Amino acid sequence: PILFGLIHSSVGGGLATVHIAGSYEGILRLILFVYTGMLTAEHNEQLMKDVEIARAYGVLDMVHRCECLFNVSIENSFELLEFSLRYGLQRLKQATLLELAKDRKAISEIMAKLVSLDSGILSELFDLIKEDQGVFAIIPRERVVAAHDYMDQTRR
Repeated sequence: PILFGLIHSSVGGGLATVHIAGSYEGILRLILFVYTGMLTAEHNEQLMKDVEIARAYGVLDMVHRCECLFNVSIENSFELLEFSLRYGLQRLKQATLLELAKDRKAISEIMAKLVSLDSGILSELFDLIKEDQGVFAIIPRERVVAAHDYMDQTRR
């Protein structure tokens, strides 16, 4: 709707110049997707740029398609989790949390960062792994208590 509106509001009585914000390559990928449904992103950084431009122009089908193509790993889980929260990408957030739930040592290492992102994120992560109480053997108790205290304070 946004892209459509830009084009149609510019065309009045003849030729008009349409000014579109975003990188040239990004706009080309957006137009390619609109016309063909194809995505050409080959890595997460490109998918992130595609999500940003697709959201800016209201092409939600492209956003949803990109969301399913991210390569989630322990190494990039915090970055992708942060990105998913910034843009409201629920599928990506879920995939990232599931990846984190597989590696309890990684949870311990980025606990403070997780708390700084979103007070509810730790609860969601712990819900995914609550069946296996072994996570609390790896994460120092004072960090778990501090995280829960922080979550309680932010909910008030």
